[in-house]
Amino acid sequence: MIGLMGCHSQKRGMGVPARNVNAVDILTTSRQNFEHIDRLWIKRYSGELNFREQTQKIKGHIRIVKDSIIILTMGSSIGIEAARMYLTTDSVTIINRLSNTYYTEPAEKIKAELGEFMDYYIIQDMLLLHYEGLTGGLEKKLKRSELKMGNHTGCIQNVDEQVYQKQLGNGMLLKTVCFNDAGKAIKQLEFLGPGVQKYTSVIFETGQDTSGIHILKELDIQVVESDKKTTSLKIEIYRTNVNTIFPTKLSIGKKYTRVSRVQLL
Repeated sequence: MIGLMGCHSQKRGMGVPARNVNAVDILTTSRQNFEHIDRLWIKRYSGELNFREQTQKIKGHIRIVKDSIIILTMGSSIGIEAARMYLTTDSVTIINRLSNTYYTEPAEKIKAELGEFMDYYIIQDMLLLHYEGLTGGLEKKLKRSELKMGNHTGCIQNVDEQVYQKQLGNGMLLKTVCFNDAGKAIKQLEFLGPGVQKYTSVIFETGQDTSGIHILKELDIQVVESDKKTTSLKIEIYRTNVNTIFPTKLSIGKKYTRVSRVQLL
């Protein structure tokens, strides 16, 4: 059963939406605001990555071409690029500038080593805010139930909408959708998965760029396995270009040696 309740987890920015806001309208508007974005250049971001019990302050840029490639650079707080990742629908290449090594393998191997969350389409949908993938058929489910947001509710819980089955086999189970204070945008998604005994929370902060285009401003991802946080990523986005041409060519210099194990931090 789908229920409208207050969010039980992180409540940053969660408040009381406007009275009788229709959740279907919010989902539809959120999807329409971002579905036209096919190319995104995040020219500057900063944040913190926690992976394998190591924490690193990071900054860099991200370039995305829908259904084609994601290029992510990670550097230190002083601006030196430490690593660059090229992620496609079927492969991943990671260049480590500090050790002069590179890793390149099929996408299935990287998911086996780092976790199923490394799926191309999950990462793409979170950065481009393509809610058709993130929320599946939730709009249709809500329409059938004719549920509306009340004046004391900020979240829809017990959603139980299966997503990413094609990419992950068992997929992920969307459990909770939360909306921002104004009741006009999705604020938080909570999933069971990817993988066994994992729980994933994703918090979004959205806004408009200088041209009025809706874009992602902040992203906070927490992955918990058996009540222990295993991976987290928090980034703030400062400058973006939407649907513009930018370079995406993969280039590995002769000084780099191929390795068989991932080196991120």
